[in-house]
Amino acid sequence: MDSPISRPATSQSDTRSTSSTDKYQHEPFETFKEKILALSTGIRASSIDDLRRMQGGSYNRVVLAHVNWKPGALTPPNVNEVIFRMPRQPDEEDVSEAVQSQVAVMKFVRQHGIPVAEVIEFDATVDNAICSPYTVLSYVDAPRLDQVYDDMSLNEKLHFVTQYKHILAQLEEVQFPRAGSLHCTEEAVHVVHWCWANSSGPYHVEADAESCSVHLSRRRASDGSDVGKSALSLIEAQLAERQAQLDDDIETGQHVEYKKEYFDRLQRICVQMRQDKRYSRAWQEDVSVLHHWDLEPRNILVQHEDEGTRSRWKIKAVLDWDDALAVPTILTRKPAIWRWDRSCLHSSLTPPDKFFDWDADTLQPDHYSGLTGEPQIVKQRFEALYRNQVISINGKWDIEEYVDVAYQTGRWLRNLERFTMCTFSEKSEVDLLDRMELE
Repeated sequence: MDSPISRPATSQSDTRSTSSTDKYQHEPFETFKEKILALSTGIRASSIDDLRRMQGGSYNRVVLAHVNWKPGALTPPNVNEVIFRMPRQPDEEDVSEAVQSQVAVMKFVRQHGIPVAEVIEFDATVDNAICSPYTVLSYVDAPRLDQVYDDMSLNEKLHFVTQYKHILAQLEEVQFPRAGSLHCTEEAVHVVHWCWANSSGPYHVEADAESCSVHLSRRRASDGSDVGKSALSLIEAQLAERQAQLDDDIETGQHVEYKKEYFDRLQRICVQMRQDKRYSRAWQEDVSVLHHWDLEPRNILVQHEDEGTRSRWKIKAVLDWDDALAVPTILTRKPAIWRWDRSCLHSSLTPPDKFFDWDADTLQPDHYSGLTGEPQIVKQRFEALYRNQVISINGKWDIEEYVDVAYQTGRWLRNLERFTMCTFSEKSEVDLLDRMELE
């Protein structure tokens, strides 16, 4: 299957950007594209043409091109449209290893049957025509889910929900002994250039989380023991890191003393959770599973297909695996509210009626108790499928457990984890913390 990569709202688009050169202080596209054309020798191509600048994200510059491969060059079948993906700041520390890890993770995920872009080749050095690390990925022109979902019929949405549930099942079946970030292995970090023809070596991924081209970064508690065997121990370690960083910032004269209060409050909530039996799942050891932290419509590509008289939208690719994680399962079970609630798209709304896809866990447990019609049907279909999936993977899991993990105690545990990344510079963050303490 050709693995597609296309134009997500945050990273790739035909829209020309008139400010990216100024914003990111990098070379203008008109001269930069000449360097990409000069890459043809390095990537085993006879020529590169039809270059189109895409709207990149905060960290990567993206160019779509047509490649004519040299006779005999081993490449994925029928792949001539490719994406060149390059870090915006190629001279930053650890950029080379970041590119290697992205490649390793994408190949690892693909090995587990999840549709992602095919890595054709990469160069993790600056010793090339563009003076930057780069990755070459296969491309297919498929729309993002957020561009078509609202126009789908009910039957099309129900069929899509089944596919989405299958992606979640594939992620949950990839299990790790502890939590952490995914990186390339020590063996793979020595590989600075790789092409698709090299089917063996460090980037040949075995379908086993214990024997693959990726490894987990280790987190250790203050006593030196591994953390991440439970959701709460992982969160406590993250909070400790933030507090240590705050101490360093204060010592260097930064005026962030006010933030100490908020992180002290979060630590007290952790202590309370350990003493509250309602949160027993939070501090019990749990298996960690593969997690895409931004599995939202903007990162899902779909393609319309007709199956006889039935109209279907099929998932063709999941984008943006740069920060894939292994986390305890309870942290992965945030309700994907966009499947039945599209109010986050209406700019005329104001808080609390307006919210974004990442705000699902800030909503009250009874927020969707009054659903009717199509949204209710979609929600009920997904939740029934998802419960059956979890049962098939992990054994018995009844409706009460699902509701608790998705909307009640699990909701606040995920909020607590979210707070570990907060700056507390927005009133909404402080308000949410106040509400969490009251509940």
